[in-house]
Amino acid sequence: MMYGLIACGGKSSRMGKDKSLLQYHDLPQVEHIKRCIAPFCEQIFVSIQEKQLQSHAGISPYLIDLPRYQHIGPMAALLTAFHHFPHQNFMLIGCDYPLLKPDDLKDFVLLIDAHPQWPVAFFNPERFYEPLLAYYPAKCASILQQNHRAGMNSLQSFLKEQQAIPFIPQNLNAMYSVDTTVQHEQVITLLSK
Repeated sequence: MMYGLIACGGKSSRMGKDKSLLQYHDLPQVEHIKRCIAPFCEQIFVSIQEKQLQSHAGISPYLIDLPRYQHIGPMAALLTAFHHFPHQNFMLIGCDYPLLKPDDLKDFVLLIDAHPQWPVAFFNPERFYEPLLAYYPAKCASILQQNHRAGMNSLQSFLKEQQAIPFIPQNLNAMYSVDTTVQHEQVITLLSK
């Protein structure tokens, strides 16, 4: 089994509000993602920044980005998680995928189970990995640390460099990331039909 890590510590600058607390399925998005990944994860943590503590008070357990990893993007969530659990494998899922369903993860987990020592990531038909829909085995921790020390904090670049196993889901909408108020309203309309 692996641990789940829900990335909620982004700035949400284009949205103007915390994307993890938006509701699409009658509950905060972070809770929707928790339900999606729960069947596949031994334990689930929510990754946040310290300034989110008050707004996420009822959401636990959480991991606060360590100070040394602030302002480096989603790699902060992974490096913090590996700091606390250095021998654990992680499924990292962003909070801004409202069309993701548990069924979308079944085949993904089968691919992980077939390659447990290798990074596996959702792969967009536009030819890029989705770093926040990905599996990072424990062996990635030291490589990510090296990259960080070298000033390379892109998970996208890491997945390319490591030749992560690509996963193309049957439901391509699962990879639809909502980053703006317009996209948010579009998804609300879509889900209400």
